[in-house]
Amino acid sequence: MLSAVIHTIMQITEPVFVSTAFIAVVLVPGWALYTLVFPSKRSLLPRLAIQLSLGLVLLMFIGIGLSPFGLIDSLSLYRVYGILLALCLVVLWRKHRLTRPNWTRSFSRENLAGGIIIVVPYIMALVLWYPYFGFHASDPGLHDFWGEWIVTTHSLPNYAVTGPSLPSVLFVFGPHLLLAAVSLLSQVPVSNVMPFMLLYFYFAILLAVQAITKTITQSRLACFLASLFYVASQIPAARVLLGNLPDMIGYFLLASTILSLMGGQELRSVILSSLIASSIVAYYQYALITEILVLIIASVILFFSLVTKERISIRVSWKRIMLPISVAACELALVIPNIFYLNLSSVSILKATTYAPLVVSDYSRNLGNPYLLFVGGAGLVYLLLTISMRGSAKGVLVVAWCLGLVVASVGPRLGFGVEPIRFVWHLVEPLAIAGGALLAAVIRTLFGQSSRTFRVLGFSAGISFTSNRIRSVFAGIGILLLVMTTIFLPSAQYWSSRQVAAQPYYQDDMIVGDWLSTNANMSAGIVVNSNVDNSATWVQAFSQKPRFFYAVSSAVPVAAPQFSVIYRDMNAVFENPGSPSVIGTLANYDISFVIADGPQILSFMNSPFFFERFRSGNVAVFSPLQVSNYGFATMNGYLVTTGSGRLAVITSRVQIELTLTSPSNYSLPFHGQLVDPPAVQSAFSVIVDGNILGNYSCSSGPSIDTNLGLPKLFPSLRSSNVSLPVDVDLSLATGDHRVVLMSTSAVLFEVYLDDLAKLRIGVDTSNLTLVNP
Repeated sequence: MLSAVIHTIMQITEPVFVSTAFIAVVLVPGWALYTLVFPSKRSLLPRLAIQLSLGLVLLMFIGIGLSPFGLIDSLSLYRVYGILLALCLVVLWRKHRLTRPNWTRSFSRENLAGGIIIVVPYIMALVLWYPYFGFHASDPGLHDFWGEWIVTTHSLPNYAVTGPSLPSVLFVFGPHLLLAAVSLLSQVPVSNVMPFMLLYFYFAILLAVQAITKTITQSRLACFLASLFYVASQIPAARVLLGNLPDMIGYFLLASTILSLMGGQELRSVILSSLIASSIVAYYQYALITEILVLIIASVILFFSLVTKERISIRVSWKRIMLPISVAACELALVIPNIFYLNLSSVSILKATTYAPLVVSDYSRNLGNPYLLFVGGAGLVYLLLTISMRGSAKGVLVVAWCLGLVVASVGPRLGFGVEPIRFVWHLVEPLAIAGGALLAAVIRTLFGQSSRTFRVLGFSAGISFTSNRIRSVFAGIGILLLVMTTIFLPSAQYWSSRQVAAQPYYQDDMIVGDWLSTNANMSAGIVVNSNVDNSATWVQAFSQKPRFFYAVSSAVPVAAPQFSVIYRDMNAVFENPGSPSVIGTLANYDISFVIADGPQILSFMNSPFFFERFRSGNVAVFSPLQVSNYGFATMNGYLVTTGSGRLAVITSRVQIELTLTSPSNYSLPFHGQLVDPPAVQSAFSVIVDGNILGNYSCSSGPSIDTNLGLPKLFPSLRSSNVSLPVDVDLSLATGDHRVVLMSTSAVLFEVYLDDLAKLRIGVDTSNLTLVNP
């Protein structure tokens, strides 16, 4: 009873502890730095987004500073963030002394509708996508592993310790450092911190979308509509479902970089932009690629605008160029030694990876709203037009953001092995901003004045309202119609996918991971099957062992050859654990443990090359068994489950290849079928190394077992039972031998797989028809 009460209290207090630690790690330091640089008050949304990104920059520096001394631990972080908190109090006191705000007056000026416009999308997101939060997908399992690695080692990870199984170029330390820091400060396990980080950065990107839209349009309505585009789309929520934490942090930093560049041409603003932009290198590779393309495209557009003498006000000086570049260079010099993907091997891997190129329809299908591509595209055109009409360069960055993602998504066509769909997913953000700006402009054009006249192709039309109240009513109806037709109805077709896949093995994966943590050494090779177990990476997370090998069928055709062969070999282990080829595979990769799930357990139990070490529910741990004399049987026919729970093969032909290092005697048990309606006895002949050994007839009774499911497959068959065994005795010399059994009766014979496994004979089940019991 007491333990249940304590568990309930922990469940209630964990969100408070994690949220407090997140604020201490990310928001408070970012707020202090931002307030020191920009003491004057700015708009809330942009200020908050940039403060969060600055907190991530400071976290990166703190991790780099503490790691060489092995000081990324609770005590050191309490000291560092305690100092930063004291600095915040000083800044707050200084700010309070210089300006004493009238809180009552400030609140009275606050527009309640504006507050609702900001908050409502966050509530909608929770209502729509709450099933996604807390799903234990593959990606967060790996991130949890590296976060716990930092907690345990007190240093930034050396991603090369995984060896060839997980290429080090896949990982960046920023997200893992964040998980570790929040875990250490909150004293909550990294596995429980992960869902909150995914939720917070989903909201952080939404915040950036709101802030950029507000900065460009100065319209609350545009901000609200852009937020609805983002929230209603299933794609941003799917990142939470998949656990793409680096993806979410990296693209939040990219959005913050764009937002900070919109803040003006002040030197301090440009320096902050360079700090945020450079930090992306430590958080996500694809966001870095996108950032580079965005900056290049934006520079080209602005240069073209200057050449064509558009009215864009840009002041260029060497100080504004060289100082931010110098700051970024110093930051990169500190960060790059801890980055594993900025090397020539990454280039070779990119060239060798072969993702399928996208077609046009892939873009509209992967935005969570088929209309978003067209509405957002029209919005981008609108933003480009505002450049020439108003002389504002802010819209250029949104256009460049969208074009950068599109250019990156065609990488496979240009010979670069990036996963193109990941860039398409992030088109949601700039298209949502552009779409929101366009729809708000439409509403403003139609209902912004009491009367308006339109002239198109020589024709004139006018709209007039007798009162502001009527105009407001029509404006509300117009907003509702636009929201329903362009946002909610097109997005609703994807909302049915809110139900997440079942995870039947997660709890057992946790227990198996804990068992491996104490029973496997750090160099042990461990194989898991991601094709069957969608939470397989969590075994690695809870075991804290680095050398995991994953069977992933989908990765075989796209991965670089050096990794594709690993995925293929691991798939082969699970596809046919009774094959002698697994002996070489396990030896080549120095495999100590194989994790089998659900129905695969029986296949490994029936293999002569494995023995069971541990089991929890539907997950079992097997270790390779060293055998000197072994065989491999191939057969065609039917794989059935019997009433006793054993697996048997009903067949007309069995061929056994035996490899013996010493003379051996075998007694092979085979059975006949006892069928109803009655039929002749099962019988077979035996040929050893091309010589006929003899003919055998199976017993006509009594029955010892029942073959399940055959009457469903053969309606004329009322039942099929198993007869007593007939033993085939063999005395074989050292060397290789072939034993063939062929049916000589109309009624097929059968053999139990576990009987063959006891004799160290594996079975190829790939050609068998599985009978559903």
